[in-house]
Amino acid sequence: MVSVPEQQSSGVMRGLDRFEGHFAAWVHSNLNFPLLRRISGVNPLVIYYHIVSDHEVPHVSSLYSFRSVREFTRDLEVFLRFFRAISLQDLLSSLDGKKVLPRNSFLLTFDDGLKECYEVIAPILKKKGVPAVFFLCKAFVDNKAMAYDHKKSLLASALRQKRLTPAMASRAHALMRSFNGSAPDILTALLSVSYQQREVLDSMAELLGVNFADYLKSARPYLNADQAEELMKAGHALGAHSIDHPRYSDLQLNEQLHQTRESVQFVKDQFAIKYGAFAFPSSDANVSKRFYDEALGKNGLDVCFGNHGLMKDCIPRSLQRSAMEKTWMPAEAILGKSYLRRFAKRFTGQLVVQRT
Repeated sequence: MVSVPEQQSSGVMRGLDRFEGHFAAWVHSNLNFPLLRRISGVNPLVIYYHIVSDHEVPHVSSLYSFRSVREFTRDLEVFLRFFRAISLQDLLSSLDGKKVLPRNSFLLTFDDGLKECYEVIAPILKKKGVPAVFFLCKAFVDNKAMAYDHKKSLLASALRQKRLTPAMASRAHALMRSFNGSAPDILTALLSVSYQQREVLDSMAELLGVNFADYLKSARPYLNADQAEELMKAGHALGAHSIDHPRYSDLQLNEQLHQTRESVQFVKDQFAIKYGAFAFPSSDANVSKRFYDEALGKNGLDVCFGNHGLMKDCIPRSLQRSAMEKTWMPAEAILGKSYLRRFAKRFTGQLVVQRT
């Protein structure tokens, strides 16, 4: 039992944490964002989201927090107040030396090809007149399969709602220990399942009574080809996001190249587009220079996108993006914090992502 002084101390600490968080957000919004934005030299600013929703999304909610419609709309208003929206074609023309981007440009991107891109996000973009890039995973278009991370989140949601019998709990613990003996509990172990261990998720689904195929049919979590086509006709661009969303640092070079080339070719063939754009799923951390030597300029791949924030990349056609999720902070604070991090990286000589 926690004593009264301990409870009071805990409450005080939580209050201090909230104060520090809001104070930091104020500093990032009102000092770092307006000052460092002007001297950063970042152009274009490339930002990314996955989903926007006012509702619980079982296949996402256990992975990260996301923006509500109101929050996302406010983000867009901030971007449009301080930056100028560009399209992927504008970016590609600038990389080819055919066009100079306006100052303070920004490119808006979305990963994973979730249905909310069409149902929620696209109508907001239309009202604001903002083009975007939507990155698709080949295996998930038309809801043919489900990402292993999304399976984890769906199972985590079921695990929280289901009262396990002692026998079921014992089986679940044994199943999780079979690949992660150090995890303290079932939920932690479940959310730590890697791409290579993803088959264990099917066993856990059977134990919890979750049917992934039924969920794909009922929830339809991903874009179908017709919806993606409509997004393109509305002035947006489409890109590739791998075949089935592995973490590239866990793959050998030949598999990285396979995931990239096949997904890029799929998007080009399926939607009759000439350019090739690719965004790394999860992260581009530890992706080698040889990957870019083999991938870029071949098989029609023109540009890659990572997620190192406002850092530069030693690869000219690899652009880093800033995440706008996983936080309650407003857009100005998120970007202010990112600009501060960039300034610190530049000061310490670590601004450029190096590839070996």
